[in-house]
Amino acid sequence: MNEKEIIRSNIGSLIDEYRRLSKSKTRKEMEELSEATIRADFIDRLFKALRWKINDPDEYDREYSIKKGGRADIVLKINKKPVIFIEAKRFGGIPHINERGDNDWLLEERQAILYAAKEGGRFAILTNFERFRVFNASTGLTILDIESVYDYTDKFEKLLYLTKESVETGKIERLARKEVKQDIDKEFLDSLKKWRVALANDIYENNKDNNVLKDEKGNIDLDKIKDAVQRILDRLVIIRWAEDRMIL
Repeated sequence: MNEKEIIRSNIGSLIDEYRRLSKSKTRKEMEELSEATIRADFIDRLFKALRWKINDPDEYDREYSIKKGGRADIVLKINKKPVIFIEAKRFGGIPHINERGDNDWLLEERQAILYAAKEGGRFAILTNFERFRVFNASTGLTILDIESVYDYTDKFEKLLYLTKESVETGKIERLARKEVKQDIDKEFLDSLKKWRVALANDIYENNKDNNVLKDEKGNIDLDKIKDAVQRILDRLVIIRWAEDRMIL
C-alpha cells in the first residue's frame, strides 16, 4: 500500500475500535471514560496515523505551557515551533455543531483559538475523536468539521491536510483557503430590519415620558427614536466585531 492507503487503513482501524467500544458499553459508560483515556486510545493514535511522532515532545508536545497562563492539551510542532494547538475532551463533551449554533464558539473552541493566537500558532483543533474541528487561528473560522466518526471516511481527503508532511510543506494552507465566510446576505438584512422595528417599538413603549425623545412640542420625535435604535445597533456591531477578533 502507498502512504495514503496506509493512513486510510490506520484511521479505519481506529473507527472500527470505536465501534466495538460503543457496542460493548452504554452511552453513559462511554461518557464516563476519562479525557486521558480518550487522548491515549484515540486522539494520540489518530495523529500517529497522520504521521506525527507522538512520543517526540519536539513534535507532539503534551500539556504545553502557554506563556501568559494556561496549558494546551497538545501542540503539534514543526522544527520545534508550535503550529497547531489541540484541546481534547471526553466522549460526549462536544455538542454537535448544529446545537452549538453558527454564530459563536464553545468555551473550549475559543480557548484553543486564543492559545494558538497568543503563541503564534496557525491553527487550532477541538476534538474528542467523535468530533474533530479545525479552526484558522487568525480568523476563528472553521475550516474542517467532523461531527461523526463516519465523517473521517467521507472527509478523508481533507483530513490529509493535517498529516505532518502537509503541515510541514504548507499544503494545509489550501484547507484554510476553503473556509466559508458568510456574506451579509438577504437573510441578515431581513433580520436587521426586524431588529430595528422591535427596538423602536420597545423604546417607544418604555420611554413615553422621556423628554430626551420628545420634540419642542412635547411629542415623541420619531427621528430621535430612529437615532437611538441606530446607536444601539452600532454598539452591538462593535461588540460583536471585538468578540470575533478576540479583543473582548
